[in-house]
Amino acid sequence: MTTTSGSSAPTRNSRSNWSGLLRLLSAGLLALTACAQAESAGPAPHAGLQAGVYENLLLAVSPDGRFWGYYHEEQGEGVTKSCSFFLTGEHALAPSAIKTWVKQASPGEVHAGENALTLIAPAATDYPGCGLVLPPQIAGEGLEYSLLKARPWIELRTAQADKVWFFSDAELQKKRKAYVVKGDVLGVVTVNGGALQVEYAHEGKTTAGWISAGDVILPTPP
Repeated sequence: MTTTSGSSAPTRNSRSNWSGLLRLLSAGLLALTACAQAESAGPAPHAGLQAGVYENLLLAVSPDGRFWGYYHEEQGEGVTKSCSFFLTGEHALAPSAIKTWVKQASPGEVHAGENALTLIAPAATDYPGCGLVLPPQIAGEGLEYSLLKARPWIELRTAQADKVWFFSDAELQKKRKAYVVKGDVLGVVTVNGGALQVEYAHEGKTTAGWISAGDVILPTPP
């Protein structure tokens, strides 16, 4: 004769329901843990300085992290006030120590932000014309400049020939009508032997092409 007790063993359906509930609880705990870890870690750090046009500042960043900048600003009509100087640094991960210069190098800093940078240049207001153009904050907390256009520049070069002609390709055989003049600053995209693929950004327009490397020089602090 078979006897039965007051309680019965769990059925297959009840075991399946418990298993599903445990899986849901486990997934929820994992999600909460991931959120807590993300919050404790804080926002991801910015990757560093980006090459491109920052309002009145051109910036080039090499693959190894070295960077070059050229600041140029003009104000007024007719009789204009102008300010120009170069800067360079060794590490694009900001904050970075930099050198700024016209004829004599001086220390400064660059801080990278999201699509922006902050430039601190204590000596900049002493450069020719810059005291009439730059606010005094550039010597203290710095001035922020927004990235207007990202560009693939790995170096900056300054024209040293009276006219630097653009060519159609790296062979430098097909001269175009476009050229820059001595003192103009170009962004280098590619180096191909004695030829450079460059861009000249000026007043919101960009001229691109190939030039002879012998017609330009790399800005170097004195």
